[in-house]
Amino acid sequence: MLIVTSDIKHPTFSRLHIFLPFLREKFDVVIVSLQKYYLMTDEESSSYHLIDFIRFLSVLLKALIGKSQSVNGVYTVTIPRVKGGLLLSILAAPLLIRKLVKENNFVTVWGMGPIAGFCVMLSKVKVPFVYDDYDRHQFFYDDPLMKRVMQKIQELCIVGADVVTAASSPLHDSSRKMRASKKNVISVPNGVDIQKFPRTDASEHDLFYMGIIDERHGLHYVLEAMGSVVSSEPDISLVAVGPIDTAYGDNLQQIIDRFHLSSNVQFKGRIDRDKVLEYLSHAKIGAATFPKTELNKYAFTIKLLEYMAAGLAIIASDVGDTAEIVRKANCGIVVDTRPEKIAGAIMKLMRDPELQHRYGECGREYVRHNYNIETISRRLIEIFEVLASNKLPFFY
Repeated sequence: MLIVTSDIKHPTFSRLHIFLPFLREKFDVVIVSLQKYYLMTDEESSSYHLIDFIRFLSVLLKALIGKSQSVNGVYTVTIPRVKGGLLLSILAAPLLIRKLVKENNFVTVWGMGPIAGFCVMLSKVKVPFVYDDYDRHQFFYDDPLMKRVMQKIQELCIVGADVVTAASSPLHDSSRKMRASKKNVISVPNGVDIQKFPRTDASEHDLFYMGIIDERHGLHYVLEAMGSVVSSEPDISLVAVGPIDTAYGDNLQQIIDRFHLSSNVQFKGRIDRDKVLEYLSHAKIGAATFPKTELNKYAFTIKLLEYMAAGLAIIASDVGDTAEIVRKANCGIVVDTRPEKIAGAIMKLMRDPELQHRYGECGREYVRHNYNIETISRRLIEIFEVLASNKLPFFY
């Protein structure tokens, strides 16, 4: 099978990577990666513009003459950081997709996200197309025109795909509405392998956050809450793991300085996966305080499941599947994002270790029974196997 994605270089542990080992056990998997750049400063971006463009032209030329090369089964089309770079990639990638499908006799293509899915549609390959609906991507853009263009591309992929795999309940319902049908829209949520998240009683820090550190992930709410907690809990600690948006990082530093939290907060940056798991195993409370935006309404973050698998009590904002899962699992406290509400939740958990432990155990059990990666992967594999039988299925 062929997977087309723009997620393979994402700095967090993306949706593709959690399924890939299981898919490779069943299929010969080849990947076309539309490589984007994340959290680059303007200076870094400008210094690479020419290199990007030359690299892109090389990929385009090789696709045209049939000499494309892969690294470990991955063909990379770098989206150049130049004006119109995204459009150039959309023109080049379909050539490569069509060539790979023809040469390898793939029986299905999984397009992950609107740009990847649109490239699959433009390639006009005559194999079943599965579209992975894992976000409402138009909400990543501030420019009204780009927002509208991305929304339209996304709708075309959802309506035009043979099957849609949806990552969250809101996405599942939204996709069914767009297709005007309940058929062939299948819930395939994120999952985790709970065996990879051992627990230890030797907790070294109170609060833990992982993922991209930018405004749409809401870490500033936690820091502002800590500002009112630190007077009664002077040793409260937060460890944050992940790449930091430069401007947002400056804002966080201002909060830290205002509340004198420099000794309470540690930013670890982008670190190896094994080190992330180590920090998780020594934490008590997982922070999932997202702003209440349209984007977060549809999102279903892997980080929430990993907090739960690691046995952390959760403090979550009242948004989307995040709040719904925390409530159903009884694994934490759902609050709005006012600092005093988050501070109250922090204090409640810190002063009641028994409640904290109970929430952690409830979370682990809920993940074990509802978001087991092997079970969810079998569901995904079944979709591709049915499509490979040359019979267009009608899933519900």
